[in-house]
Amino acid sequence: MLTPLNIVNTNNDVNVKNDNNLNALTKNSLLSRDAFLKLFIEQLKNQDPLNPMKNYEVSAQLAQFSSLEQLYNLNKDFQKFIEVTKKATYFQGIGLIGKNVEYEGDKIYKSENDNDIKIKFKLSEDAVSVNLNIYDEKGNLIRTLKFDNLTKGENSVTWDGKDLKGDNVPEGIYNYEVIAYNFKGEPVDVTSFGSGKVTNIRYDDDKKEALFKVNGDEVEIDKIISISD
Repeated sequence: MLTPLNIVNTNNDVNVKNDNNLNALTKNSLLSRDAFLKLFIEQLKNQDPLNPMKNYEVSAQLAQFSSLEQLYNLNKDFQKFIEVTKKATYFQGIGLIGKNVEYEGDKIYKSENDNDIKIKFKLSEDAVSVNLNIYDEKGNLIRTLKFDNLTKGENSVTWDGKDLKGDNVPEGIYNYEVIAYNFKGEPVDVTSFGSGKVTNIRYDDDKKEALFKVNGDEVEIDKIISISD
């Protein structure tokens, strides 16, 4: 009589957003499929001739193998689908070159005649004291803006494009950081949003996704918040 075989890794969730999980699932399913066949053949070869397998037992084993084979093929199809979808994002993203975008980041672009630069950030809770430090591309502090009593959520402030001396700074890319404290004097978590123009796009074979170049950084599509001309 045959002992039922246990097929491992047949109930894993296929996570479309995580290629590493999908690849691991496909690999494990392949190993389980081969192991199943070897065990099944060995059981056939070493079965008790006085008590051979029953037809329903063979059918049950083959049904298990069929389910595993279908899972393996489904995983392969999902992997191909994900790759095709992400490559399609690359070709669609070409149209974003030259567009202005907001994204999760801490860099802003100041044009030559722009003296009204919007800087956006999100606070995890109300803040009674907020300092916004602006740095040039060499990391030099050029300006500190101070604000009181900003509320939880998204905030938008304006920088006039001037440095500590009151002089207009040149066109270019600037970094900023937000340091905020609540009424207890404890630090408040801040999410920064950068802005700039998309200058290039490339497809990363390792990450399997399109990366957009903004302010010298490579930004993933899911980090882009808004797009404008």
